[in-house]
Amino acid sequence: MQILEHNLKAYKALIKSFKKANRACIVHPTGLGRSYIAYQLIADNPDSTFLVLLV
Repeated sequence: MQILEHNLKAYKALIKSFKKANRACIVHPTGLGRSYIAYQLIADNPDSTFLVLLV
């Protein structure tokens, strides 16, 4: 999976958030790829466990 460029900034912020705390939240309008950002994080960390809440 390749993350799109417009979500790269959010993805980098997500990684930074996980380094500070063991949680993060992605706040984007509908249709901008929140799920793809989460899927990329999961793909990049196959040995980790995640709880994803899509609201």
